[in-house]
Amino acid sequence: MPQISFKDYHPKLYSKDKVKSNILIVEDSEFVNNAIKNELEKIGHSCTQALSLEECLQFLKDNIYDFIVLDLHLPDAYGERLFFNITSNSDAKIIILTAETDVEIRHSLFKFGALDYIIKDKDFISSVHKIDDMINSINENKEFNILIIDDSSLVRKQIDMILTVRNYKVFKAQTAK
Repeated sequence: MPQISFKDYHPKLYSKDKVKSNILIVEDSEFVNNAIKNELEKIGHSCTQALSLEECLQFLKDNIYDFIVLDLHLPDAYGERLFFNITSNSDAKIIILTAETDVEIRHSLFKFGALDYIIKDKDFISSVHKIDDMINSINENKEFNILIIDDSSLVRKQIDMILTVRNYKVFKAQTAK
């Protein structure tokens, strides 16, 4: 009788043919960019690398990406301006992976549609795996409906934006009735 392995029960985890997501990595450090790419490709994602905003925008002209992993410190752009420049040129969901710890920038980028904001720290590989965790949860979120009930249209709109970018189906109501 043949031996049954873990691979037999979970073939999707071991499929080399299936690419999970098409990701553009925008990081000016070639070493860090390569490390992110290598780790995400081990998991099964397809990755393209850009070292500047200019290079990123060139890739966005010719390609469609599911996700963009973005460092907020590039040689030709920084912070919110960088984020808005990319969002105006792509519909990809943006995951911030940066050393920038400014809470105001973080809150602002969440308000404007950043999917996640991950701080690069000493456990860098763990940070890269958080990207994959976020991508997996985005794909699972399609199954969930969320009802927002709030009398403030501004609050409803902000919560809607945060949840919609994460693939939840959102319904809004001003009152419980």
